[in-house]
Amino acid sequence: MPPARSTASHASVAYLRIPEFAQRGVADEAHLKEALEKVVAGALPVLRADEYIVVDAPEGLAVVVLANPRGALRFAWRAGLDREIEPAIGLAHGPVRIAQGQPPVLYGDALIAAEGAAKATNPGRVSASRDFRDALTRVHPGMRRLLVRSGSAVDDQGRAHEIFRADERTAGRRSSLFFWTTILIAIGIVGAGYVVKVTRPPPPVPQVITAPPVTPSVPEVVPGAVTFDIKPEGEIWVDGAFKGKSPPLKKIQVPPGNHAIEVRSGHFKPMTAELTVGQGEEFAVEHNFIAKAPPKAPVKSATKTLPRPQAPAATPSQTKRAATPEQEKGFWSRFFQLFKGDDRPAPAGSPGG
Repeated sequence: MPPARSTASHASVAYLRIPEFAQRGVADEAHLKEALEKVVAGALPVLRADEYIVVDAPEGLAVVVLANPRGALRFAWRAGLDREIEPAIGLAHGPVRIAQGQPPVLYGDALIAAEGAAKATNPGRVSASRDFRDALTRVHPGMRRLLVRSGSAVDDQGRAHEIFRADERTAGRRSSLFFWTTILIAIGIVGAGYVVKVTRPPPPVPQVITAPPVTPSVPEVVPGAVTFDIKPEGEIWVDGAFKGKSPPLKKIQVPPGNHAIEVRSGHFKPMTAELTVGQGEEFAVEHNFIAKAPPKAPVKSATKTLPRPQAPAATPSQTKRAATPEQEKGFWSRFFQLFKGDDRPAPAGSPGG
């Protein structure tokens, strides 16, 4: 492998991403990185030793290929044949800068686009950005048909990129289809020429000049967008396809129409939503997977009902009717009045009073 050097130019970047690398333990990550290095070393012989640089990446490895997009595609096809790791490979072309150091540091738009393409690619497959497809077409126009548009991807900066399927099996099928289609067209042309030669031409038909049909203009379809604010993090699935993790994923462009949004996070119940996105519309999806604490039960105040004070029961002496003045007279007062034959009341202070 050549020594690291500093360069700032346009180059092709092949980003090899290990599937579900972030969910592995530290020991598994080290083992997978070592195995991926062996896969890269086995695929590098398709390139010259002076036209590539291998740098470390957060979820795998990145290979920078200078001035050889076809070589970058052949390297990706060969690395994608591994069935132990099955890396998801993304190809992009654009400005990059490699800073000197051990290990060397790579940054630039091409690396970001290649990483976004790898995240939108299934394990064991190869995808490419439109910039890579255009760069490959400028050098080898016939290889343009080997890359088929398959959708779009959003990089970590929220920019959308067209994605083209570039795995070798798809390219082989398209090459065979192109070959047999060409053969059939050639046979049809030869047969048509022979029929025209042996058949008498019909009488000439008067030519009628008509105005060319007016082709109605097709309005441009403006894609919509969905933004995400997920806490702490979640896997974004749109219409059954994995689009990345949020964070860092913040925004995805989607075509107008109905879309099924699903956000998964570990053992939590997935959050699902059905969106009808119009042209140029933007929807925001916010969700918090952190479990909330159950509400506290209200504290009941302990109150004691005191018995109502009751009036004391009346004694027999209190309930007895009050005596009349005549009843209060003594025995001798009544006797004295009877002896004198006087019914008047005895004077006060008399005996018995």
